Amino acid sequence: MSNIEIRLITFGNIAEFIPAKKITFDGIQDTDGLKLHLETNYPQLKTMKYKMAMDRQMVQSNLLLTHKATVAIMPPFSGG
Repeated sequence: MSNIEIRLITFGNIAEFIPAKKITFDGIQDTDGLKLHLETNYPQLKTMKYKMAMDRQMVQSNLLLTHKATVAIMPPFSGG
């Protein structure tokens, strides 16, 4: 397996406990794996509803992570 580097950006109350940063992973290949990794390292994320986007596209199902992707973690939003 090869290392994958992503840029993680966070919004709202999630940004209070997960700082925006570059992360390099070995063994995490998809968004489900990233979600599990984040929820393991930041247990408070497990109790929250949140959305994930990769390269400005909302993640609706498991996607392969791409090297140098930008992944956003954000609380649900509403508006009109």
